[in-house]
Amino acid sequence: MYQTDDGGIALLPYAGSDFELSAKVGFYRGAYFDKVRLTDYVLQILSADDSTPEQVGVAIFAARGFGRTGFAAGGKFCRVAHLTDKDKLYIGIALNHLGDAEPRASIYYAVMKIRAKHLILICA
Repeated sequence: MYQTDDGGIALLPYAGSDFELSAKVGFYRGAYFDKVRLTDYVLQILSADDSTPEQVGVAIFAARGFGRTGFAAGGKFCRVAHLTDKDKLYIGIALNHLGDAEPRASIYYAVMKIRAKHLILICA
């Protein structure tokens, strides 16, 4: 993996920044990368006016991995319409690391309840 000029992480040296990869590396404490530049990259996407709800969810996940607090609204954000299950689970992981077990559990169980209904319908 490579850190690009904008602070994000790319899988290949000639590739552009991959936001989701950057978020995961940041969350799991990418010790081999410039943490300040990576944090700036993620926070820039978080604060951009044209960021999608999916990007905001992943950015909250990454920012929590950087040790940033102030994202306690993640549980409320998770109720935004049209979020994918994956985005909701990112928020759940961030809330878990904030110590908010109840919202995290409700997010997880809500996603799994929907997925279980789909699985039962497919297998029936």
